[in-house]
Amino acid sequence: LNISEVTVVGTRVLQGVHAIDNDQQGPFSSVKYSVLSGPHSDYFEFENELEGTLVLKKSLDYESLKQFDVGIRAQDHGDPPKNTDTTLTVHVIDADDQNPKFLDDRYT
Repeated sequence: LNISEVTVVGTRVLQGVHAIDNDQQGPFSSVKYSVLSGPHSDYFEFENELEGTLVLKKSLDYESLKQFDVGIRAQDHGDPPKNTDTTLTVHVIDADDQNPKFLDDRYT
C-alpha cells in the first residue's frame, strides 16, 4: 500500500479488504476485521469491523518511517472463533512538506 506522508488523518486509505468463510450462511460465516497489536498498529483502524475499509488514524512522516508492516486479522463469529491473519506492507511516499531554511539566522 502506497500512502503519501501528507494524507489527512481520517482518510480511507484502503477499501475492499475481504475474507470469506465457507461455513453455511449465518453467524459462523460472518467475518469481522481488526488490526493486530504491533509496533505500528496505531496508524490504522477499520472504519467498521464488519467492512474492509481501512482508515488512517495517525499522521505519517516519510523522514522517520519509510516502510512498515501492519498485521490484519479476519475472524468469524464461531464459538470458539476462527481467524486468519495477513500482513499489509505500507510504503510512505515523500511529499514536499519541509520549508526552506536559511543557513544563517542573519546576513550582513
